[in-house]
Amino acid sequence: MVTNAPSSALTGVAFITGAGSGIGAATARAFAAKGVRRFVLVDLVPAGLKAIDTELQAGGAQTAVIAADVSKEDDVKGAVAAAVQTFGRIDYAVNSAGVGALGAFLETPTEEVREQTAQMLKQDPLAGWVRRRGRTDASDSADPKRQQRGSIVNLSSVLGTVAVPGVPAYVASKHAVVGLAKAAAVEHAGRGVRTNNIAPGWIDTPMTNNEHVAAVLEAQTAPGKTPAGRAGTAEEVADVAVFLSSTEASFVNGATWIVDGGFTAL
Repeated sequence: MVTNAPSSALTGVAFITGAGSGIGAATARAFAAKGVRRFVLVDLVPAGLKAIDTELQAGGAQTAVIAADVSKEDDVKGAVAAAVQTFGRIDYAVNSAGVGALGAFLETPTEEVREQTAQMLKQDPLAGWVRRRGRTDASDSADPKRQQRGSIVNLSSVLGTVAVPGVPAYVASKHAVVGLAKAAAVEHAGRGVRTNNIAPGWIDTPMTNNEHVAAVLEAQTAPGKTPAGRAGTAEEVADVAVFLSSTEASFVNGATWIVDGGFTAL
């Protein structure tokens, strides 16, 4: 009989980028289902933010909605500062917003690869604010269990672990996210903050429904190419994000969880 099993309920403040649609919106719903009632919702598209904000508030949540472009460092810092000003803390940060461009290797300028990689790395300021939760609330410093709540989950891609033709800048930037999770895990572990990465395969989201994206990626990563024989759902990825944010994953740090229906096992 297990007597020290952690509670399945989550409390605290969830900060989610890309919250207006797809995996980000599904993650917000998954956190709400686990008991989170304070949200910071960040996205570039106001319409999507309004919809998820309305849905969460109808369920009794308090929300802060921030329109921001995560490819711009000042926007990221501003969003984090606004979140802390509103709620005083961030406990669970999920970076779901992404950027990417398509193009053959020899046709992709080196500067484009650098730019996309740099954009992926700009989200690290979140870590500093997650660490501050113990400083802004004295009770956290006195309660080791609550200090274990600090979690950052970055959304990468299976193309952060393998590569396919036609998307060199995208592959490079997603590999950067995987490396960032490892570096941040080592850097922030002593402060009670865990950093992990999720590498989704083909997930049914607005991005993969884009005809241009599908035309380039489908031959390599389409649902028919996976043992599962189907696309994954945003909810399946969101469930992993919430698990990695919970105390049930308290010994998981610096890891990359592949959620791809078995694609990378082939």
